[in-house]
Amino acid sequence: MTAREIHLEERYVPHSKQIEAHTAKERYVLYGGAMGGGKSVFLVNEAIQLSLDHPGNVGLLCRWELESLRRTTLMTLEEYLPEELIRRHHKTEKYYELINGSIIFYGGLKPSSESIGEQRIRSMKLGWFAIDEATEIPKKYFHTLQTRLRHKVNGEPVRYKGLLASNPEPGWVREDFIEKKLSDNIFIPALPIDNPYLPDDYVESLRRNLPEELVKKYLDGDWNVMEGENYIFPYKYIRAAVERTRERGKPVQAGLDVARMGGDYNVLAVRFGFKVEILYTARFQKETRTAGEVALLLDHIEERGHGRIPVNVDIPGVGGGVHDPLEEMGYDVHEFQPGGSAREPERYINRKAEAAFSFRTLLVEEEIDIPDDPELVSQLAGIKYDIRSDKRLKVESKEEMKKRGMKSPDKADAVIMAFYDVKKSTFRIEVV
Repeated sequence: MTAREIHLEERYVPHSKQIEAHTAKERYVLYGGAMGGGKSVFLVNEAIQLSLDHPGNVGLLCRWELESLRRTTLMTLEEYLPEELIRRHHKTEKYYELINGSIIFYGGLKPSSESIGEQRIRSMKLGWFAIDEATEIPKKYFHTLQTRLRHKVNGEPVRYKGLLASNPEPGWVREDFIEKKLSDNIFIPALPIDNPYLPDDYVESLRRNLPEELVKKYLDGDWNVMEGENYIFPYKYIRAAVERTRERGKPVQAGLDVARMGGDYNVLAVRFGFKVEILYTARFQKETRTAGEVALLLDHIEERGHGRIPVNVDIPGVGGGVHDPLEEMGYDVHEFQPGGSAREPERYINRKAEAAFSFRTLLVEEEIDIPDDPELVSQLAGIKYDIRSDKRLKVESKEEMKKRGMKSPDKADAVIMAFYDVKKSTFRIEVV
């Protein structure tokens, strides 16, 4: 059989920013910062090249959710990886074996029956890893992957690489690659104008149709877009709360945010003193099932010696379909009406604003310990407030956030409700 030459340059011609990322000497490379910069294309082609440069190399291509990986990054890999290089594709174990003996594993990191899982990662010896949309994953997974760069070929080390791609979001990626500028880390920004392969009207079309904030974030690659003065929770305090460690304490109270739309989540957050834990997330299910699953968790908390804890339930929309069954079962549930009257109506336009600013006080006073959850961090950092003409404070609603392209802040709202004191009197009583 006659050997055939494979010309990879026929499939991929990198533009100037991609070349800069491919030739970076640093071990850890963050590429991107805007839509249309060619992030996923860079990621998979660098992975292919590392697999070819070192026959017998082993790498991992991943994203937080497996389904997102399948719909995006994996399709890009299949587009650029020539069939002639593939010895076999093991779909059950999720890896490609190349004809030179190199292995490209792929998968989602989010815990599930199909995910790679942190335990499996710890058993791997890798020459490289590549994370698409790196801001989606908790920092501990990145640290675990860093420890796995120890694969050798014939007893010799390879060119170890940790590759990340992401749009601007608050969190550890920004901190480690943009703020701290660690010696072995490099951030290579890429904008749509750097990519000559986009349609001619790509940028202008998005500028016409996206809100100004998302233009700054996704087209201009502005990592400071969440630092404006009208964001209620300053990022530095959110980050400090993630890094803070508190022991479980009292009071114990929960917030239950009930999904209104098909893609939104039901979230149960519990405060144990100043320590926050998110104990439940689910979507695409009936309210009665959510009520039953939450009831089991509340029973478990009660069995651990905390008694029947108060639970604030977000009522608008379908919240009553979860609140009412829990109330009938005897749980200490309370209706939380975001648009209801505040206890201090002279300061806050409604209860949602009052609860959010009460939580902000604890956050700024450096009391709270929140989990290292990128979704929670991003949601908290993305909530805006406004000062009305009567000087009362208002916090934007879920619907207002969605109109400007943000996701529903389900986890953030559940956490905020968990800290809203349900037993505090509506009226201020003074003893004379």
